Amino acid sequence: MTLCDYFSAADDQAAVAVLQTPGGPGQAELDVVFLKNIDPVVAIAQLEAVMTRCSYEAAGERPRSGQLL
Repeated sequence: MTLCDYFSAADDQAAVAVLQTPGGPGQAELDVVFLKNIDPVVAIAQLEAVMTRCSYEAAGERPRSGQLL
C-alpha cells in the first residue's frame, strides 16, 4: 500500500508548491497528520469526515472529494 502523509494548506497553490519542497509538507511548516495505510482514494472521505466532524456522506458528496490537484 502507498504511504501517504496528509496536510492542510491555505489553498491549492500552496498545496502544489509542497511538491517542490525538499522533505515535503513537514518541512514546508504545514499542519501534517502522519497516517500510514490510509489509501487516499478509498478512505479520504472517511478521513475528512473524522477531521472536520461532518458526516461521511457529506464529505463524499463534495465536488472535489478524491480529486487530485
